[in-house]
This record gives sequence, structure tokens and C-alpha cells, in this order.
Amino acid sequence: MHVTSVFRAKIEGVADIRDVPDIKAQEAVRKSLYDMAANECAVLAETLKAECRLSNITIIAPTTVFVGTYGIPPAMTATALYELKPMR
Repeated sequence: MHVTSVFRAKIEGVADIRDVPDIKAQEAVRKSLYDMAANECAVLAETLKAECRLSNITIIAPTTVFVGTYGIPPAMTATALYELKPMR
């Protein structure tokens, strides 16, 4: 079985929403997204009584085109794909 989850995390410390966040702020959010993906795998494994493997994660960082559009604060989005195998 395959499961896809999407996570979004706001990037803190941006004074003006039109600014692209600095690298350290993006790294902190990226780590947070990896942690969310790992936790989701643990929850899936427990809930579905299956072995869970994170097979793919794609993280999209903000760009100047999207940052600040419509007054939305900068954030990073991750899409995680999990493979689940029933426990024997």
C-alpha cells in the first residue's frame, strides 16, 4: 500500500512577507518537515499494523515569485510518499 501526506510549515523570522527567508530559517523548517514525515511514518505503522518506509520526500522552498503573494506568509511544503507492508 502507498500513502501520500502533505505537510506545510511557516518560516519564522521574516520581517516582510515579500522577502525570501534566509538559509538558516529555511534549514530549520526543512528539519521540522523531515521530523513531521518521520512521525507520520510511525503513526501509519502503528495504526495500520504495517512496516512503514518513507520512500520519497519532496520539499518546496519559497521563491520570490510566491513569497508574499496574497499576504500569505512564507512557508515550505513537503510531500511524503510512504510504502506500507503488512507485518507478518
